[in-house]
Amino acid sequence: MQEEPSREQLLLDVQRLSAELENLKREKSDLEILLETTTEHSDTMEAHLLGQAKLAVRESEQQFRAIASATPVPVLVSRLSDGLILYANAQLASLLNIPLEELIGCCTPDFYFNPADRPLVLDALAQDGYLQNYELHCKKSDGTPFWATISVQSLLFNGQPTALCALYDLTQRKEAENILQESEKRLRRQSLALLQLGRQRTLNSGALTVGIREITEAAARTLEVEKVSVWLYNRDRFGTGYPIDPQLNFTHRAIAHNQKESLDTEAAAPEENESVNHSQFKIPNLKLVCLDLYDRTHEHHLSRQCISASDLKFSILDIEDGAPGENISEDNDLEPAPNTHNSIETNLCHLSSIAEHSGVLPNKSKPNSSILNVAIRLGGQIVGILSLEHIGAPRQWALEERTFADSLANLVALAIEGFERQRAQEALSKAKAQLEMTVDQRTAQLTATNQLLRSEIADRKRAEIALQEALHKAEAASRAKSTFLANMSHELRTPLNAIIGYSEMLEEEALDSGLDDFIPDTQKIRNAGKHLLTLINDILDLSKIEAGRMELYLEEFDLGNLIEEVVETLQPLVEKNHNQLQVSCSPNLEIMYADLTKVRQILFNLLSNALKFTEGGTVVLSASREPARGSDWVYLQVSDTGIGMSEQQQQGLFQPFMQGDASTTRKYGGTGLGLAISRLFCQIMGGDITLESQLGVGSTFTVQLKVKVDS
Repeated sequence: MQEEPSREQLLLDVQRLSAELENLKREKSDLEILLETTTEHSDTMEAHLLGQAKLAVRESEQQFRAIASATPVPVLVSRLSDGLILYANAQLASLLNIPLEELIGCCTPDFYFNPADRPLVLDALAQDGYLQNYELHCKKSDGTPFWATISVQSLLFNGQPTALCALYDLTQRKEAENILQESEKRLRRQSLALLQLGRQRTLNSGALTVGIREITEAAARTLEVEKVSVWLYNRDRFGTGYPIDPQLNFTHRAIAHNQKESLDTEAAAPEENESVNHSQFKIPNLKLVCLDLYDRTHEHHLSRQCISASDLKFSILDIEDGAPGENISEDNDLEPAPNTHNSIETNLCHLSSIAEHSGVLPNKSKPNSSILNVAIRLGGQIVGILSLEHIGAPRQWALEERTFADSLANLVALAIEGFERQRAQEALSKAKAQLEMTVDQRTAQLTATNQLLRSEIADRKRAEIALQEALHKAEAASRAKSTFLANMSHELRTPLNAIIGYSEMLEEEALDSGLDDFIPDTQKIRNAGKHLLTLINDILDLSKIEAGRMELYLEEFDLGNLIEEVVETLQPLVEKNHNQLQVSCSPNLEIMYADLTKVRQILFNLLSNALKFTEGGTVVLSASREPARGSDWVYLQVSDTGIGMSEQQQQGLFQPFMQGDASTTRKYGGTGLGLAISRLFCQIMGGDITLESQLGVGSTFTVQLKVKVDS
């Protein structure tokens, strides 16, 4: 779009054109004088000079026309006597919407919107010989009116008194001024309406219906819309007492979070409810209450009665920061129901996805209707919608109209607050009266209860003292038990180690002496001793943990080497039960800082259990290192295809001396201490063990330990 020239540029162009015409006039005058003084010369000389004069005039005229054609300003030269247009450029023809060849020969009065303005222009021009920045009401060739600023210079053109005129179209500026004036009028009306509503006492009096009616009437009158309605929902937020099922509460946030879900499009089943005195729209998980609908066309309100809605559509739009309310567009033809107790049938289409822009949604079902909806908020939560409907040509809602609608929504919230406050005051007064009636009765009851409580408190104090004494005794007994177990375990380990050692010596001597019959017996003695030693070590570890005397000996070690060591130790058990042991280690395991002995025992217990309870199956050991919760963690996972466990068996699995069931103990042996101690070791080092198992399918134990255990 070409940039419009400024008034100063127009003035410079007019002055330049005037100077060119003055030069042309002077040259022509000089040539005429020269011709008069040389009449005595020969006819040949006269013809030569006349040709030069015509050539000079033609060149000057060409220069003028070139300048006038090149300027972006509409320019014309007209005869002063009758306004006949002697010259015009293409810009003027385009402005007046007429071909240039037709424009030449027209008269300027044809383009005056008010012909009486021409004498005024000529009088002003006659005084000074020029006219600058004069606003004139003009019209185009088709009669379309427009405003323009003209600058005029009087001069001689072809020996005739003429006017050189340049025009500047003011249409856009006038339109902007009109829009600004209309906006100022609307703002004054809106400010006055808000001031009048603010002075009304009904908004704070608790008279909700009267207050809402005043707001809807003011909105319809000020914004010149045909329908204004107030919709409320979410009964949990404000206890207006409307008969809405609490299980069908609805909030805007719920819609926004479930915009991808479709709602049931079936109409709600008819219901009869004599207590309903407000309009209700029942939708799955949603009930709306039409508190008031004002129809300015018929000047009547629809409230406290059922309203039928044949088509109700909701869509949500995001709102830019600072934009008033939330735009939720609905299409609702609201008419009084023939019976105020009839139910309302509602057909609800699915929710549209949340858009990335704000604005009013087009009403496709009613193209001649424009709707602006603003959220009503109480305590930072949306409790309803103020809906404004304009019927007619499509309407773009101005910013001040949206702001005014937001202010009206705030007044609706104020009226609801006043209503709630009145209800609360009434409830408080009623409760106060009931309280005063029951105080005397309760006083007597409290006196008797007080005596009873004193007796119960004394008994409770005595029971607490006895309980504390029993607790101290139990703690002392537990410490004594742990100390006894620790001492006994220590005392038993010495002879057991001797028994194991002597059995190994006897086995070697039997081999050397060729007494092969004694070897199985010595092996049984050694295995039984080792089993008993393992049991004693487990009991000793458990007693240390319970007594709080278990210490950690942290050191750095290569986790991969530790895994290889444990796997190699358990290889005989793998072969015994005909299992396959698969090991998978991540390459980033590297060095671990923890209690090496306890990590070895945890891994040994889990692998030995998996191999023991699996026959002819597969046991998988996987080790990985992953970041989590601000630290690097090691995950050791042992999976097997063994007997598995039921949910009941899993419940007490990590308790001391607990196994799946008695049959498991008889068949596979064990004391039930290994898993309990392993989990306690993990927890002492800041980790844990989890279990997933299915009976008859297998089990998976997962150990979680920090790569660097805290000291």
